Amino acid sequence: MQHLVIGCGISGLGAIELLITRGFPVCVYDQKQPPDSILKQLNDLNVTYLQTVDAVLALQNLERAVVSPGFPPSHPLLVALTQRKIPIMSELDLVFLDTPRPIIAVTGTNGKSTTTALIYHILQELGVPSSLGGNIGTSVAALAAHNDLKGICVLELSSYQIYYTQKLSITSVVITNLTPDHIAWHGSLTDYYQSKAKLIKFIEKSSGTLVLTEQAEDVFKAHNIDHYFARTLILTASIRNKLSQNIPDAFCLLTDKDILLKSPAHRWSIPTDNLRIKGSHNRENAAMALAAVVNSLEQLKIYTLPTESALTSAINSFPGLAHRYQVVGSWRNLTVINDSKATNVDATITALKSSPERAYLLLGGRPKGELFLPLLEFKNTVHAIFAFGEARDEIFHQLHDKIKVYSFDSLDVLLKRLPHMTYEKNSRLLLSPGCASFDEFNNFEHRGEFFCETMRDFINKNL
Repeated sequence: MQHLVIGCGISGLGAIELLITRGFPVCVYDQKQPPDSILKQLNDLNVTYLQTVDAVLALQNLERAVVSPGFPPSHPLLVALTQRKIPIMSELDLVFLDTPRPIIAVTGTNGKSTTTALIYHILQELGVPSSLGGNIGTSVAALAAHNDLKGICVLELSSYQIYYTQKLSITSVVITNLTPDHIAWHGSLTDYYQSKAKLIKFIEKSSGTLVLTEQAEDVFKAHNIDHYFARTLILTASIRNKLSQNIPDAFCLLTDKDILLKSPAHRWSIPTDNLRIKGSHNRENAAMALAAVVNSLEQLKIYTLPTESALTSAINSFPGLAHRYQVVGSWRNLTVINDSKATNVDATITALKSSPERAYLLLGGRPKGELFLPLLEFKNTVHAIFAFGEARDEIFHQLHDKIKVYSFDSLDVLLKRLPHMTYEKNSRLLLSPGCASFDEFNNFEHRGEFFCETMRDFINKNL
């Protein structure tokens, strides 16, 4: 029986590899013709490429379909497969249905990549076998195909991936925060939040843990979404720990100087003054990562619980991820920061709150339909906004009455102008675009790399 993979991206190619290693005949559909290199790879694997929905529906022996996260449920092929009662599954279903493993799953709107990478880093530093995959850039199916899934699987999951997943057994779920995003794909804001909350249903009933921010809890409450679990740790900065109804002595408390963790049997106090990742949001990320790690290790009962010093050393050695509030260097007494991953306004707000230093904010790209008006909150801390790309006119019209706004056709044009401008010392030059990158770049990584290369050239040449 034939297996169909929908999509030739990272997830789809991983699914193809895994199906082939399991001995299944495979065909693949993608509405956009893949590059020649991918077509050659498919040909070498004896995989048939189908470019039309009609070609797929002409297949007579289709057993099931594995869908890549980018395809919305309204896609004509998915609608047709559903009508024909062809089972549709996610890459995660394909990997874990027959071979369950301990999983720490992380989702949210912002902060999930850093938190996921930090959890994996902590486990590696503690010597706990672990694997890293999902939306962070590595296909879980490809790891499984190459027998590279080891120990605890640390997964970053998007709302798209969660939507299509039917069944998982998860040790710990982390939900970082929730703000409006991907509404066109999901159909409504509540459906987007429901997709995130679906992960909670996959937590192991007897021993799993849910870690979430107070902000995420408030969003779930506002949308009447059930989100409590037997062991629920709500990251809080106050002593009003509503934390868990069933296990009231389990909590995750973030103070000005420490992360205080309590499980039913143990307690840890981890100082945060030497973190390499800066900003209050990264202290929250560290707290959630630590809570997920210690509770997962305690639940699994096959690993030695770490000491406070081991956990402190692990989080202090984490260098952070590129393009997430990444300090590039110092230029003209400005701290240069690459936060290209900030592709929505809420992420830009988080970046602005990360330091008391005033900022020159590089804002723009392809707008996502959001208002920029919430940035007026920072009218006293932003020296000026350098607006660029397709969003520049919207930014100017919404913000120029309260904040100085300078407009540029592109980020390239903007950066070329920087050496010819004057700045107040001891401030930040912050690229936190609040927009998608596709008007000028392939993705946010391409945008961030371009910014870093340009600014490092300025620094080296003392421009």
